[in-house]
Amino acid sequence: MNKIIKKVCRAGVERRRGFTLIELLMVIVIISVLVAIALPKYIDTVDIALGKRAYDSMQTIYAAQMRFSRENISNNYAFADSFNSLDVNFPSATLDSNTVMNFGGKFKIQLLNTQAVTTGLENYQLVFNFVDETKQCIVATNANSNKANRICAALGGTGGTSGIYNLR
Repeated sequence: MNKIIKKVCRAGVERRRGFTLIELLMVIVIISVLVAIALPKYIDTVDIALGKRAYDSMQTIYAAQMRFSRENISNNYAFADSFNSLDVNFPSATLDSNTVMNFGGKFKIQLLNTQAVTTGLENYQLVFNFVDETKQCIVATNANSNKANRICAALGGTGGTSGIYNLR
């Protein structure tokens, strides 16, 4: 009799060995919502970090140009016409030419006669002028300029009228 009662009790209790389809779908939905919220913020953070890296590199080049100019008083405060003349070293950058420095394919800095200009940054450009000592973040006029405006503002840019931000 005891054996019969035990069999009946065991038959009424079902063992769960996994998750139901509904439970799995709910987990997938929750993860999807979290990714949808976090991914745009992550992409913005990465873009701003790249902009800050370019800005810091430009600041270093700007300071080196100012030192070069002060050291060349006899040459009417001339500016260096190549990176080889400046006392800058970026371990992660390579020289494409005497006037173009490549930062791992992320962006390039071109040294012109009186200014340094970035190329390869999405929808904006940093321009540092050595003569009038201005630093600007210039937003391209295209469909995705909101992102570039956010990056220029994150770099400390003020103004922003006509897509030109003055940097410190």
